[in-house]
Amino acid sequence: MHRPPELEDAIRQMSAETGADRLGLPVIGLGWATVDTERGAAELADYGPFEPAPDEAILGARCVLGPPGPGDLRIAIVEPNTEGRLAATLARHDEGPAVLWVAGTPGADLRLSTVAVGPFGNERLVLGGRLGGRHLIVVERPAGTIER
Repeated sequence: MHRPPELEDAIRQMSAETGADRLGLPVIGLGWATVDTERGAAELADYGPFEPAPDEAILGARCVLGPPGPGDLRIAIVEPNTEGRLAATLARHDEGPAVLWVAGTPGADLRLSTVAVGPFGNERLVLGGRLGGRHLIVVERPAGTIER
């Protein structure tokens, strides 16, 4: 299943800016930063309905998630609930794409934050980006099950 061109463009731009394009891991979420979740959900209604999700603790934000869309990508609307990383990103870039979540195990050469729980499960922020920049978060994949 293919994603709409505007999502592909946002993912491509975010992947290049955050370095996700060099990891070879699938993108599972695109985070849209806003100062008003309800307005953001109305503007992104084509990707909803949006449901409450666990807070994005690493970035200091509350979060709502849309259902899996084309290619299983989920749109997350994130609104700062602290004076943390996401608030700095909004101050620098205004509302719009601000976070990419990828799933899997990255190479050992990445500097990662400690594990925190976020809207997609256990995750780590890729460190080294600019304060107020866009963010890349790696989500741990759950261990596979053995079927007989």
